[in-house]
Amino acid sequence: MGSGAVKDAPGEIWKNINMSLNRGGRGLPGGTSLAQLLAWKRNVRNTTRPPNLAVEQVLKWADHHYEKRGKWPNSSSGMVHAAPGESWRNINMSLHVGRRGLPGGLSLAKLLAEKRSVRNPQALPKLTAAKILHWADVHHRKTGEWPTVKSGPVIGAAGEDWASVSRCLHAGGRGLPGKSSLGKLLAERRGVRNQKAPPMLTIHNILKWADAHRRKTGEWPTENSGEVFGAPGENWNSIANAFYRGGRGLPGNLSLAKLLAERRGVRSTAVLRRLTIEQILEWADAHHRKRGVWPNKKSGEVFGAPGEDWKSIAGALYHGGRGLRKKSSLAKLLAEKRGVPHPKAYAKLTTKLILQWANAHHRNTGEWPNANSGAVFDAPRETWSSIATALYQGGRGLRKKSSLAKLVAAERGASRR
Repeated sequence: MGSGAVKDAPGEIWKNINMSLNRGGRGLPGGTSLAQLLAWKRNVRNTTRPPNLAVEQVLKWADHHYEKRGKWPNSSSGMVHAAPGESWRNINMSLHVGRRGLPGGLSLAKLLAEKRSVRNPQALPKLTAAKILHWADVHHRKTGEWPTVKSGPVIGAAGEDWASVSRCLHAGGRGLPGKSSLGKLLAERRGVRNQKAPPMLTIHNILKWADAHRRKTGEWPTENSGEVFGAPGENWNSIANAFYRGGRGLPGNLSLAKLLAERRGVRSTAVLRRLTIEQILEWADAHHRKRGVWPNKKSGEVFGAPGEDWKSIAGALYHGGRGLRKKSSLAKLLAEKRGVPHPKAYAKLTTKLILQWANAHHRNTGEWPNANSGAVFDAPRETWSSIATALYQGGRGLRKKSSLAKLVAAERGASRR
């Protein structure tokens, strides 16, 4: 008992007074307490012996709570608005253990479920497959779609939502055995495609769908072709993934491109045939006969080889692949096997040769050459720019740190520029 000293009564404290009231003494009869005395004589609520409750009173307070808050109280709703000093937690406890005149064996949630038809989260109604399917049918009629775990509240079933229904189907509970799912139930009982357990695929069906795609679009499908015509729910990307991973009954050592290449003769960059040097040279000879020039990587399509182009052949020669070794090139191959001058295989240079070309340039133009003088007379494929670069950087047999201007000035007395 607290409250300390009694005001206006020196030497008295409330603890001693309460003890005298309880035990008797100092002229008091005993068997009571300060709290009881104040409750009896001053109508002060006795927290140690609160007044008895009646179920009807609790329901009246609950109705008042609902009117004020728009929701029914639970054990965590704090103080009772209509009854100062009362809390919903204490009322719930009294209903549970049977105190303050209440019967016991109850709870606030049970009481409201029985008397006010409030949904009790701790005692939810049983579920059955038939009931869930009925709700699913209603959802489908209303929305045009079958429900999923993300479909939110169940139409026509207050308090139910598809996520909790799905959890019960999976884990069991509320009368359901578990080890199922909403997708599985709808697949089995309504024929709805289950995205997590799609039907098995067959090569026969895939080829049939590919043929239909070809007839409709004029092209063979790839993994980026979108939905499969005539197969609701299927798309070419998922089929390609099934090939890649080996699933849905497919072997896993195939691909959509490979299947179409093998069974429909469709050329695929992913399934290109092997190349040989002999074949490339044969195509190069045909190109030379037809065009009068040898091919390079910019020569476009290969005559007589549908789907092949010189750029991809040059890439295969350089990077290796399609049966070819690395570190070659189309130009190098033609230089070695057909004697075609290599565009990057420049001849060695000497100062004598450069001066010879410079004299020829002077005779033809009246000026000495510089790096911007263009092509070199009588030297196909040579330019004064490349010669100036070779003189400055070294290379092609020349020393570094010279220049065309220095060379001409030193040997011919031309003015340095």
